[in-house]
Amino acid sequence: NVPAVSGVESETEATFSGTLEGRITTARVGSGGFGYDPVFFIPSLGTTAAELSVEEKRAVSHRGEALKKLALWIGESGLF
Repeated sequence: NVPAVSGVESETEATFSGTLEGRITTARVGSGGFGYDPVFFIPSLGTTAAELSVEEKRAVSHRGEALKKLALWIGESGLF
């Protein structure tokens, strides 16, 4: 699962991505989350995304990883 965040300011372009390795299961497990979370199994954690607490999910979030990279780039770029 790989989200991407892109931005263009003047002539500067940047793209940031994050990954969360996993696989789709045949059975739904867990009641948390939304969308594909009950069928997205994360081998490194031994659980589906739907079984994670909000705090655990934030710690491994592929979206959060991409946004952290974007925030760091914004801070270092001096564009804003």
